[in-house]
Amino acid sequence: MKSQTHLGTSQGAALIYFTIFPLLFLSTPSEMTEASGSISWLTPLLGALSGGVLLWIQQSLLTDSESNLLQLTEELLGKGASYAFGLFYFFALFSTACLWTRQYAENTLLVALPAIEFNHIIVVYLISVLVMVYLGLEALSRTCYLLVPLSLVGLAIVFAGLTPEMEPLYLLPLLGYGIPSLIDPLLFYTGATAPAAMVMVLAPSFQNKSAVGQVILFGIGGSAIIRSVTFAVYVAVFAVNVGSEKILPFFDMTRLVYINRYIQRIESLFILMWVIVGIVGIAVCLYGALTIICQLFRLPAFTPLLLPLGIIMITVATLPMDANQTLLINKMLFSKILAPGFVITTLALLLAAKLKKRREQNRCGTP
Repeated sequence: MKSQTHLGTSQGAALIYFTIFPLLFLSTPSEMTEASGSISWLTPLLGALSGGVLLWIQQSLLTDSESNLLQLTEELLGKGASYAFGLFYFFALFSTACLWTRQYAENTLLVALPAIEFNHIIVVYLISVLVMVYLGLEALSRTCYLLVPLSLVGLAIVFAGLTPEMEPLYLLPLLGYGIPSLIDPLLFYTGATAPAAMVMVLAPSFQNKSAVGQVILFGIGGSAIIRSVTFAVYVAVFAVNVGSEKILPFFDMTRLVYINRYIQRIESLFILMWVIVGIVGIAVCLYGALTIICQLFRLPAFTPLLLPLGIIMITVATLPMDANQTLLINKMLFSKILAPGFVITTLALLLAAKLKKRREQNRCGTP
């Protein structure tokens, strides 16, 4: 499957932004606060640094503007490694889509539609995601591009409304639970950045290697800064002890916003916002997974696979018994599977490229 869509830097950055940003509306802020305390605001930045460096290494190894991650792997390590690496990144994107589908559907049930059957909600998510993916890369990237400023405006309104509730002293001590407490969040966010490797699969859609680097910088970096500021506001509002116990951190933040007696309970508006963000994030991950499968098996289009893979997605999403099990699987997936795999695949490519360059230099130096 050869991509015929040409993306600009801003569209590509928006796509990558939505492979990570939806975590903000789940329980991630409370999990990071529980893990590292008042320094939880630093965890998205560390994760972006580690994940961004790994993606930058992959980008630097691209040979030309027409190559992508799978072609690079086949060139350096062979066809078998290309299939193995491709299936790993397919798993990263598809498993993320499954977990987000479960969590967003369950959260919608809890806060907005408690009288509706869970199966009905998850089917609505499925239909919405399938429609977005079916419309193609250009429509999906433009949707992401339009939603980024809207989400920023929404966050700014919430932060402004929470100003009276903030207590800056809650951000002390500056080191939280200590530097060692940052290790688990660092692994979590490194793994959470693995789905952003879809930019390397879509690399031929960009103008050149430099554009891919800019997409990584703005997509990963912008998302990390926004999440870092949100975590700081969250801790400043709820403090560490209370903030560690929240199931829906962002929703609880919006419930505290009070403008006047005529404008209150604005969380209803933000429910719609994070539902849309969730659907778009799931659609981006599913599109990336389908693209990898098509490129691996030389399929001309992913349309015949769209509905079957979507049904598999919601089937897998319903497997966890409850919300706690879903969160445990989510943490294990990012920290124990995706993070090591992301590091190993990138270092393997880097080592193979170095060895290949050395062999070429030795060959050229041989009389």
